[in-house]
Amino acid sequence: AGLSISKVDKSLTFSDKINGYKNAYSASTTNEEIKKVRQDGGIVTALLEFLLKKKLVDAIVAVKHADDLWKPEPVIVDDVKDLYKTGGTKYANASTLAIIDQAKKYENIAVVGTPCMITALKKGSLYPGGLPFFKNIKYTIGLFCMEAFSFENVFNLTGEKFEKNLEEVTKMDISGGKFIISLKSGEVEKVPLKEVKSYARPNCHYCEDLTADYADISVGSIGSPSGWSSVITRSKQGHKIYKDAVKAGLIESKNLKDIKPGLGLLERIAGSKRKGCKPIILEKS
Repeated sequence: AGLSISKVDKSLTFSDKINGYKNAYSASTTNEEIKKVRQDGGIVTALLEFLLKKKLVDAIVAVKHADDLWKPEPVIVDDVKDLYKTGGTKYANASTLAIIDQAKKYENIAVVGTPCMITALKKGSLYPGGLPFFKNIKYTIGLFCMEAFSFENVFNLTGEKFEKNLEEVTKMDISGGKFIISLKSGEVEKVPLKEVKSYARPNCHYCEDLTADYADISVGSIGSPSGWSSVITRSKQGHKIYKDAVKAGLIESKNLKDIKPGLGLLERIAGSKRKGCKPIILEKS
């Protein structure tokens, strides 16, 4: 049903792999400070900074690294000076939606989340169910996600697959079918992605959405070269803020179709997640 909703909007290009979208880009921030904390292109942080500085939102709901390294902590940010703490990918799952009620005091907010979170917010906008705080969510930015891990399993994965302590790790990434860690020593180590799937949250194996189908803007690394992010603009308002940020010189942008490996790789991997998604079978009582 969700995919067919996007088909109704004739202004969108529709793909059965990445759903409806306005356009797809490869992009990188021009901000040198954001480059210091970014995972790939720094686009999510750049867009959030644009929204706060232009007063298009009063606060954003996102995730930062807690004092315990690699442990994510949901956070509400209403000051640009605190925004950079949310930069970079956190592979451990965070309960971002649990703090949205704390943002009810703000008139307009933006929410950053994984596909499952964005889908929940979309359902909440269609079926409010007495939850008035949904009315102040002006923008949603979705993060590409193949699967997420509990913090305990991030610790276990690092020790069992890489034989490293989590304190040695400076960055984690997924690229080219590999799970990759960068170490304080400067070394980079990789294992096949299929070898880490058993560490993922069981719920993730029932999710078919790689690219946050229902976000205003979706962002991830797949399809873009190192130091760049793939960006999918989906809604009219999402497309506008992205183009406005580019026009303001905050983002360098290229069409994803003109980049290698580009949109083809993104659709292929998104399609493989849909195809590999486990079915939910309800037992008859």
